[in-house]
Amino acid sequence: MALRVSARAMFLVVFLYASSMGCLPIPLFALIGFAIGYLIDARMGALWGGGVGLLIGVAGTALVVRAMRRANRSP
Repeated sequence: MALRVSARAMFLVVFLYASSMGCLPIPLFALIGFAIGYLIDARMGALWGGGVGLLIGVAGTALVVRAMRRANRSP
């Protein structure tokens, strides 16, 4: 069973996820990883690329939140 996803549907999923969650880098990196992986190795590459992009987005968000919390500390 092949999974076919249109670009319009993928954009809609990313947009709804980002607007409801408020952490835009996570779905953006996942989508960029998905696209790069798809260009490299079609379906399997898209799966791995999306997963790696998701992990990069989560790590980046954690670093940004940590930096913001550190900047807002009272002296």
